[in-house]
Amino acid sequence: IHTLFWFITGNFWVYMLDSFYCIKNPGLEKIFSFIILTKKLMIKTKCCDAILIYGSMCRSQFHNRSDLDLRIVRTSGLLGIFFALPIGLILRAYSFFIFLPVDLQVVDSMNFLKRQMRSDEKPIIVYCKNGFVVDEPGVFFEQILQNPQIILKQK
Repeated sequence: IHTLFWFITGNFWVYMLDSFYCIKNPGLEKIFSFIILTKKLMIKTKCCDAILIYGSMCRSQFHNRSDLDLRIVRTSGLLGIFFALPIGLILRAYSFFIFLPVDLQVVDSMNFLKRQMRSDEKPIIVYCKNGFVVDEPGVFFEQILQNPQIILKQK
């Protein structure tokens, strides 16, 4: 049971990044493709209010050993529970097979994220449903696609 929950709630490659220096992320192209796939799935099923990126990417500290910190704010009610949570599990499983270290969480609200995330991180907005408010937003994902340099760690 512990191993099963470890696979469901964690990501093997994130743990490997922490343990072995030779492990690296697969690069921005694969990471961006994963983010775009996540956005398409969540919009198509209408089960999320927002998709946000936190972590090193939003602090302009992203490098070849960084993981992707992705947060999905699910819609309230049964639609969010029955679709967003299973899609989150599928995306975690998919990230394992493409060797992508992703810390993906499906959460209930922005209030939960405010308590959980670092105060110096302004989220990158991948998707935000009309009328949904993201506290202290950073840049939009489309801006990063146009200029990936803004997320990279400067030497």
